[in-house]
Amino acid sequence: MRKNSFNVIIMVMLSVFYSCNMLESEDDDSIKIDPAEYAWTEAFPSIEADIVNLNSGVKLEKKDEYFIWQGDIVLTKTQVKALDETGTLFSESTSSAYQLWTNEIPFIFHHGMPKDIKKTILIIIDLWEKQTNIRFRNVMDEVSNDSNSIPDYIEFMNGDGNWSSLGRIGGKQQLSIDKANINQFTVYGQSIIHAIGHAIGMFNTQNQYDRDEYIIIHHDNIRPAKYVCFDKQSKSKYSIGKFDFESIMLSPSVNNFSKGNNYNSVDLNGSPTMTSESNNNTWMFNVKLSKADIAWVNKFYPSGN
Repeated sequence: MRKNSFNVIIMVMLSVFYSCNMLESEDDDSIKIDPAEYAWTEAFPSIEADIVNLNSGVKLEKKDEYFIWQGDIVLTKTQVKALDETGTLFSESTSSAYQLWTNEIPFIFHHGMPKDIKKTILIIIDLWEKQTNIRFRNVMDEVSNDSNSIPDYIEFMNGDGNWSSLGRIGGKQQLSIDKANINQFTVYGQSIIHAIGHAIGMFNTQNQYDRDEYIIIHHDNIRPAKYVCFDKQSKSKYSIGKFDFESIMLSPSVNNFSKGNNYNSVDLNGSPTMTSESNNNTWMFNVKLSKADIAWVNKFYPSGN
């Protein structure tokens, strides 16, 4: 009984908090992120993963033909090759493995995307545009006409899990919003914001090279098959600023990789996979771009680019 009462109190507090943290568009539409309706970021959760050990020591998940990095980044063959040979995407010899866009990013919606979800995505796109130098352009007409004038673009689609490619990979690249979310017409705004971050080249904060100075990874609380999702990545010129607890790219302490949890069932009062190093605090997901998020985007997408 005590635990149930505690759960109710926690959910009420979170609902009040998130009612004050909403994404607003110019026409006053808004998205409220309900913690009880949070969609976890994971690529192809319905497929059991094999762990692949690359020659460099980097570990990836392999689900059918897909190679997954950090749980929710779907890699290209070029990116897998670069990680296999050098352990990084940022060396001179692997420069083609990690590409950014120009400031204008073309996109389309998959033909099966419901209007409600399209509206949600457009509100979130508006959030990115208001706070950064990035602009998005709907190129559905050009792509539909098969004019070949738009060689590279993002397709928002309803797939298996919430995931994205990393940066600009060439051609049509998909950004998945879980098909279960689509079917239920439920708004999972944070996962869309997070996936767009990957699509423009951002990484998961918990995998940052200096994370051990700021957080503790509790492997005892992580499902063994998901240890690989918490591996650190190497430092690069794209690593700017210190670890950011407010980043949209930081997963919550208790998540779908926690023991006892899975993609479809998460107990928010379960065991944390991560806590802060300084005071053992936990955290929920972030629903707004942090100052550091905005600084990263504007540094690598400078005005006029």
